[in-house]
Amino acid sequence: MIDSRGLQFAYPHSEPLRFADVSVAQGGTLLLRGPSGSGKSTWLALASGLLTPTAGEVEVGGQSVGGLSAATRDAWRARHIGFLPQKLHLSDALSVEDNLGLVFFAAGLPV
Repeated sequence: MIDSRGLQFAYPHSEPLRFADVSVAQGGTLLLRGPSGSGKSTWLALASGLLTPTAGEVEVGGQSVGGLSAATRDAWRARHIGFLPQKLHLSDALSVEDNLGLVFFAAGLPV
């Protein structure tokens, strides 16, 4: 389940993005749509703990994401969130298999 309430995020030198409240049941589907710059990727980054909201709250699976320290949030994300960013950050020095294995390594799990 994903719930967000009163969620806002402000990039430096810009007006804050304000998001509608969202409630998605476990196993549900959410469609994010809108023009470029409307906050789709920002909302995903907030829900996954890559960004911290300037206001409001996001809960994923009963866990308040913004209330976690940065290190705890990273460990939580590695174990509970599947996230594929728009721009992949892959290492040319690693094989495809080793690049995929980095996720498990970061989560402290066997590769």
